[in-house]
Amino acid sequence: MALNINLIDFETYRGNVSELLENKEDYYAFVRALTEKNYNIFATQINPKNLKRGWKANHVDHIYSVSQGFKDGIDPFWIAHPCNLQMLKAKDNKKKNASCGHTVDELSEKINDFGIV
Repeated sequence: MALNINLIDFETYRGNVSELLENKEDYYAFVRALTEKNYNIFATQINPKNLKRGWKANHVDHIYSVSQGFKDGIDPFWIAHPCNLQMLKAKDNKKKNASCGHTVDELSEKINDFGIV
């Protein structure tokens, strides 16, 4: 199944992400689209300095990486959650690559503190 990210109804997947966990491309596409949605809603928390975004400027980084999230079977709503997003300089994000800045337990605790979005 190839997801059309322009037509995703995110709520239809909440609590039922098993098919996303079976296909890496769909998982990545879903996380990217949901990340953009959450960034647009929570931009002042994720990017309080209003840093310029761009390929050579700054990136929205997933602290617990998307690739590790897929490997570990983590709910994509957690990976795209605002408390798992941070701004990084492009060069730093490229260096970070797929490494994770916190554990699943730390991510879970942050989400519990922040709340479901």
